Amino acid sequence: MRHKPNVHMELEDNPSNRYLEHVIEMLMEKYPSLSRGEATKHVVKSSFFETLKEDKEFVFHYHPTYWVDIVSSESRILIYT
Repeated sequence: MRHKPNVHMELEDNPSNRYLEHVIEMLMEKYPSLSRGEATKHVVKSSFFETLKEDKEFVFHYHPTYWVDIVSSESRILIYT
């Protein structure tokens, strides 16, 4: 039986945890109806997360708001206000 990866474990083990947490927080600020768990899932499924694991210097070159927009676009987060 395959187990789902533990999202929280991935976050804890990541050396770029503070940047990652900042992007998650900013995503929650942009979309207040998202819970931390939902925001984390969107981030972990994004190209941002993969890029952060592979080339953190590239990721750090951009402001976190850029990555929030990428995650939003890829996840097609629709918020009705």
